[in-house]
Amino acid sequence: MDNNLKALEKLAKNIKTQFAEAGKGLTQWLSLSSGLSAVITRLKKMPQDVHAIDTAMTNLHKVTDATAKRYDSFLNSASKSARDLGRSISSLIDQTANWAKLG
Repeated sequence: MDNNLKALEKLAKNIKTQFAEAGKGLTQWLSLSSGLSAVITRLKKMPQDVHAIDTAMTNLHKVTDATAKRYDSFLNSASKSARDLGRSISSLIDQTANWAKLG
């Protein structure tokens, strides 16, 4: 009877260890797949974002008369500012164009 209980305890520990290892593997797989999914989503959205930034910069060109170098500098600072403010670059540029229209 004691031998059977010891064998049963050993079997239970072995099953517990296998479930724990399977859980770790599942957690790693879920993390990897969600990260990969986020990258794919960002890549799919990239052409739309580039188009929105280009459109916003075109609108800014229409209402201001800066040099090309100045626009490049503005775009670089706008991307940093947008990241800091949690906004899109195109929305920040659009808002700047709106301010320029107002004078």
